[in-house]
Amino acid sequence: MSKMFLVGLMLVLFAGLTLAIPGIPHQFYGTVSINGAPAPDGTTVTAIVDGVTAGEGTASNGKYGYDPVFLVEDPNNDREGKTIRFYVNEYDTGQTSTFIVGGSTRLDLSLSITQPNPPSSGGGGSSGGGGGGGGTITGTDLWDCDDWSECVDGTQTQVCTQGTATKTNTRECEVEEEADEEVVTTTTTTLPVNEEGRAEEEIIPGPGSPPEEPENVGPTGAVIGALGSSVWSWIFLIALIALIISLLLLFLLVKRRKKKH
Repeated sequence: MSKMFLVGLMLVLFAGLTLAIPGIPHQFYGTVSINGAPAPDGTTVTAIVDGVTAGEGTASNGKYGYDPVFLVEDPNNDREGKTIRFYVNEYDTGQTSTFIVGGSTRLDLSLSITQPNPPSSGGGGSSGGGGGGGGTITGTDLWDCDDWSECVDGTQTQVCTQGTATKTNTRECEVEEEADEEVVTTTTTTLPVNEEGRAEEEIIPGPGSPPEEPENVGPTGAVIGALGSSVWSWIFLIALIALIISLLLLFLLVKRRKKKH
């Protein structure tokens, strides 16, 4: 009876320790674009598994998952083979991937929207901490606008595009009757003057300037650290089991020697 009890206790301890160890996460990285343009800094990227937020991060320079890394967690070690849905600013991109234990996947995310507010994210916005903040596309630098039209009936128009989306801006203007010329309010910007007395040209980077591609892609130090910690967890578990078995064998050996005497 004592042997059966000890064996059963060992199995219970083994099962409990196995369940307590979280699974190795799956890393994702890539570009993020909205209506054909790089996503503004701070745009949220969310991964949803079974309606629960499994990973969350923000975009920088039109990219995500580089710094910091973007990990889809597996806290209960039960997400192997499950479908991951990706959201940008709470909008469903329609892009999915399959969870792989310890995987590292490049997945470029793109989104085309025209409505100002995001639809429901299918449970990800309320489960597991939500699908990310914001939800609206900000940053007027994403719009590519034409020159203002001629003043007609006191109104000027300007057509702006952002990927597949289009909008028209209007403003009031006046026409001088005598000169029959347009009178449009303009803003003059004074440029700094260099030592030679000439105005220096102001250089403004365009919104479409491509970000520098990081030299190293794929798993980063954070992912390697996560994998290393999981390996040490398994080594500790194996050592613990070996110690328990050794104690059992020692107990049985001492008991048998006592019976002989």
